[in-house]
Amino acid sequence: MNHDGYTRQLEEKIETLQSLNEKLLQENEELKKRLLFYENPHTPPSENTLKKQEKDSLEADLLPKKRGAPIGHKGATRPRKQPIEIKDVINHKCEKCGSENIQKQEKCVEKVIEDIPPPPKPRIIQYNLWEVKCLDCGHHSLSKDQDCPQKGNFGIFIIVYITMLKFHLRGVIRKIQDFLQFNDDFEISVKGIQDVLLRVGDSCKNEYYRKLEKIRNAKWRHIDETCVKINGVKWWLWIFRTNDNETLVVIRKSRGKKVLEEILGKDHKGPDIVDGWSSYDWISIIQRCWAHLLREVDDVIEASENGFMTFEFSWFPEQTEYGNI
Repeated sequence: MNHDGYTRQLEEKIETLQSLNEKLLQENEELKKRLLFYENPHTPPSENTLKKQEKDSLEADLLPKKRGAPIGHKGATRPRKQPIEIKDVINHKCEKCGSENIQKQEKCVEKVIEDIPPPPKPRIIQYNLWEVKCLDCGHHSLSKDQDCPQKGNFGIFIIVYITMLKFHLRGVIRKIQDFLQFNDDFEISVKGIQDVLLRVGDSCKNEYYRKLEKIRNAKWRHIDETCVKINGVKWWLWIFRTNDNETLVVIRKSRGKKVLEEILGKDHKGPDIVDGWSSYDWISIIQRCWAHLLREVDDVIEASENGFMTFEFSWFPEQTEYGNI
């Protein structure tokens, strides 16, 4: 092969490699962008799955996983409680020969147990609410009893019981119906359970609005949001906590500014402690969450020769008062 042919062949290889390199660089940038959706400074450590997998894999390679709780783990032994009743248990016959010639000895083994009695059966109570007349003004009124609900046919204890089954145990309404029938011999329809829960919600409205006012008038607030599935659809759980530890939790379809305007009011100025989500940008006075700021710093630590990048912050007016939050 002459010199010109060899040169032409080299040029073709270089052109092919350059084209391949450009494709790989483009593909690498696209993959980085896709990875950034899952791994970025705003991703909570609990969801940093790739880094967690790398760490777990490294630990598994270096050290075998030890069985049992880690060193320093607090034990789970239940503390012994004071008994409200003491029973002396004495056999009256010998368990070996059946003789009744028994004498109690000095040795005694104490054994304290905890138990729950069987659930009580439903109580059916009739309230005769007599009408009364005031002899001074002539006003007629119906007598009231604190244990007799003004609406519905269910007492306060069954209302609280159903509410706990629904929200504390996350029970499905039909499962709650089955449980009440099986465990308490209490028969109620699915609609009856739903009506009880709606009645509880109505009775909590006044407290909700009082809480809303405390959130709005607080000295400052922590605000955050996270996704939650409602019937398989992504919604958003928002939490607002004040400097006095007043806490409000709401669930909305949106993760946007409208939720903040609903809870805080359209004329809200701050100050608020938030992460870098864009929905908070309309608030005049904000402080970025320290955890997010530290992750931002870690993310840009190699962005310049000095190892740091300039951030723009909106701080509280008095940094000394809020700086240690």
